Amino acid sequence: MSTLCFSQVFQTVPLLQNGSNDKRINIAVLGDGFATTDQNTFITAAQNSSAYFFNKSPYSEYKNYFNVYAVKVISAETGMKHPGTATDVTEPEFPVSNPDNYFGSTFDYQDIHRCIYTDNENKIAQVLAL
Repeated sequence: MSTLCFSQVFQTVPLLQNGSNDKRINIAVLGDGFATTDQNTFITAAQNSSAYFFNKSPYSEYKNYFNVYAVKVISAETGMKHPGTATDVTEPEFPVSNPDNYFGSTFDYQDIHRCIYTDNENKIAQVLAL
């Protein structure tokens, strides 16, 4: 027997609303490495990303079919993990770091510096299920 228990509710901020969720394609923007004090920075980044996305064809032509929400996921510490293991740049390109971020996201996935990855699909699914 398996039981799922969710103890946290995440605040969502509508970035683009063009209709009811059941009649639109809904996009959730999740940040990682944004502590409580960084949430305004996250919302600004999410707004900028959404605007960039919908200023490009073919999405600009279909913008009215989408809703976009930013989900305020709070990390214990600011930043992304950076092991300094990438082989496509002379490491450390940025200082090696290991902050306590919510999803455990890290740079240097498969030795590519700019490739960010998390293997925490369960946590992502739990956040999206709420």
